[in-house]
Amino acid sequence: MPGLGKSSLLKNVTCFLGDRDIYKDGVIYIDFLHVQTFKESLQILNAYLKEEDYFYQSFNDNQDEFQHEIAKVKGKIMRFTKKFLFALDNIDHLVKENHE
Repeated sequence: MPGLGKSSLLKNVTCFLGDRDIYKDGVIYIDFLHVQTFKESLQILNAYLKEEDYFYQSFNDNQDEFQHEIAKVKGKIMRFTKKFLFALDNIDHLVKENHE
């Protein structure tokens, strides 16, 4: 449903919540509008969740490496002990691509 202002609303809500420190571990807004593949979305998530000593290297299409990257993203999310909000915008096309 293009043009209803969903992205604008999401941006405003995440800014509102972030400014008020409601989510103690933080708020991350990521726009996936120009992301083409699910693999690329994992790279972006890893980049946003990187730790100070973490250096991201891309991975190939090997299924084990792909599952390892997913596990790495999950592990990084689990390190947050308080409230944390991911706001993922324009991700519909990636969800469809991953299920096909």
